[in-house]
Amino acid sequence: MSAHRSRVALLCIDPLRDELGDFKPFNYSVRKVQASVVADPTLDVEIEVFDYESKNAEEFVERIEKMNPDIIGASAYLWSFPTFYEVARALKRARPDRLIIFGGPSARMEMFDLPPFRDGPKFIDALVLGEGEDVFREIVTLDDSTRDRLHEVRGIAASTGDGWSLTPTREMPILDTIPSPFQMGLVSNVKTAHLETFRGCPLSCTFCQWGDLSKANRFFSVDYLVRELESFVSVGARSAMIVDAALNLNIHAFRNLCEAERRVGFFQQAFLHAEVYPQYLTDEHMDFLRSVGGGINLGLGLQSYNRDVLGNVERPFDEKRFERVVHDLLEITPRAEIEIIMGLPGDSPDSFRRSLDRALGLGASVRVYHCLVLPNALMSRSPESFNMKYDPIDLSMISCLGWEDGAVQKMSEELTALAESSPGAFLHNDGYGWHFPSPAEAAKGEEGWHFMLSEREADAARDAMPGGSERVENAAGSSEGSGATEAAQGERRADPPSIAPSVRDAILSGVSDATADAWQLTEVVRQGDLLTLRVQTPSGELYLDIRPAVEGGVSFKVVDQFAYSYRGTGHKMAEATLKQFEAVIAQLRHLAPMALETSRDAPAASHSTGAPLG
Repeated sequence: MSAHRSRVALLCIDPLRDELGDFKPFNYSVRKVQASVVADPTLDVEIEVFDYESKNAEEFVERIEKMNPDIIGASAYLWSFPTFYEVARALKRARPDRLIIFGGPSARMEMFDLPPFRDGPKFIDALVLGEGEDVFREIVTLDDSTRDRLHEVRGIAASTGDGWSLTPTREMPILDTIPSPFQMGLVSNVKTAHLETFRGCPLSCTFCQWGDLSKANRFFSVDYLVRELESFVSVGARSAMIVDAALNLNIHAFRNLCEAERRVGFFQQAFLHAEVYPQYLTDEHMDFLRSVGGGINLGLGLQSYNRDVLGNVERPFDEKRFERVVHDLLEITPRAEIEIIMGLPGDSPDSFRRSLDRALGLGASVRVYHCLVLPNALMSRSPESFNMKYDPIDLSMISCLGWEDGAVQKMSEELTALAESSPGAFLHNDGYGWHFPSPAEAAKGEEGWHFMLSEREADAARDAMPGGSERVENAAGSSEGSGATEAAQGERRADPPSIAPSVRDAILSGVSDATADAWQLTEVVRQGDLLTLRVQTPSGELYLDIRPAVEGGVSFKVVDQFAYSYRGTGHKMAEATLKQFEAVIAQLRHLAPMALETSRDAPAASHSTGAPLG
C-alpha cells in the first residue's frame, strides 16, 4: 500500500433529483471518477461524493468542511458552475494548501474570460480539459500535492495565478480499462442507469459541445457491455439512458450493444432512453428498437427546418428523410420527441415559428430549448458575424444574427404562454425549455408526461406529484437567471418582519418610482445578510437579491459594496428590463443597506421573515 493518504471530495449538483416516473438519472461522470480512484490499489484515500440538488454555496461549504478534504474535484456543468465557483473560493480561502480541480463541460478557459469569473485562476488550481478519470486519479497519486506539480500532469489547464497554462495533450485510455461504478458496486437503488457504448462524435455542430471531442472511433467491447448490463440488473435499474452522442453514430459500438443485449436481455423488461440521429438511422437500428420490450423514449434532434441556419452551425439535414424516419419511429414507439432550438444564429422569429409549427404537425412531442452559448461550442467556434449577446452566467442567448434586441425574450414569453395554455405542455430546464405533447401523450390526459416516461408507473407517478398532475413548472425559485445566489426558500415564520416599516415602504416606493409603476413589489424577505425583493414585471415574476459584496463574488452589479443579482422563472432579461433593474438599483442604493443593517441584529439568521405587500 502506498503512502499516499488524502481526503478527496467530489462535488456535483443533480438538477433532476426530483424527477418522477421511470426516468431518474444521476451524476454518472462523477461516479466514473470516483470509481477510477477507488479502483487504484496504490491509493489509500478517503473519498466522498457530495451530491445535492441545492445550489446554495454556503450549504456546500459547510458540509464539505466537515470532511476537511485535501483535494476537491468539482463537476462543472451549466447548472453547477456558478455555485462551485463560489464554493471553490471559500474552500481555498479556508485552506490555501488544498487542491481544487474543475472538470466537466463548463471547465473551460473561455468561461474564465467572462467578467463574473475572471479571478478563477486565483483559487482554482486546474481544469481537466477532456476525459477526467485517469487525469484526476493521477492528481490524487501525486506525492506532492501542490499547484506547481500540476504542471506535470498531461491534459489539463494548470493555473498560473492570473491565467492558465496548457500542459501537453494526453493519450486517450482504452475504454474497457476505465472502471465502472456499477460493476464496482459504488451505486445502488438505481432507477435510471447510464450506459456508455462509445466516446466522441463524428459530427461537429457548432452549437454542441460534443463537436470538440475526438472522432467517434473508440468504443466499449461486447464483454464490457455485458458486465455493465448485468450490473444494471443487480442494482435493480428499471431503465437505462444511453449517454453517447446518439445511439446510431458509431456502428461498431451499436453492434456491440446489440450482442450484449442479446446475451443479457436487460431491455426486455427495462425502459430505454436514447438520442437518435435520424439522418443515419438504418434498418439495423430500427430492428433493435423493435426488439426492446420495456418501452422506449427517443430524442430526435431537428434544431431547425431552416437550411441556412443548419448550414451556419454545420448540421447536415435532409427534411424528407427526417419526416419519414419520424413516421417510422412513431410506429415503434409513441414516445418520440423532436428537439428544436430557439435563438440559433441566422434564424429569426418567423422562421422559428415555421419550424415549430411543422414539427408539431409530425405527430411526435416537441421539446424546445433556449439557445445556449456554450464553451467549446458557440462561445469559441462562432464567427463575429453571429453578433451574439448572451447572459454571462446562465449563457442563454439574448440576441444574435436574425434575432434583434428583445426578439429572443419576446419569443420566450410567447412559448411560455403557449405552454401554459396547452393541455399537457410544461416548462422544463429551469424555465429555459418548453415541452409540447404529442397526440398520444395528450390523449392520456393528466397522465400524459408520465405515460411518456413509463406507462407502467403512470398512475403512481401522477398520484405522487404534489398538487395532482399540474406540470407547468412556474413556481417561485425553480430556476436561475443572472443572479448567482439562490434565495432561501425554506418555510417562513409568521413573526413580524424585522425590517423597519418605514424602510420597507421606502423600498416599495423606490421600485415603483424607478420603473414608472411598471414593476410591483409584492414581498420583502430577509435572511441574515440576504435581502430578497419579489416583484411582478410585465414579463413575469422576478426576484432581486441584495447582499454585501464579497471579493470576486458573482452578481449582476456591485454598488457601494452591495451586490445585486436577479432570478426568475423562465424569465430572460430583455434589454429594457435590464435598464429598469439598473434604475431600481439606483433607487435602492441607500435603502437596501439600511434594511440589511437591521437584519444583522436579527437573532435567527437560519430563518426568513416575509413581509407581504399590497
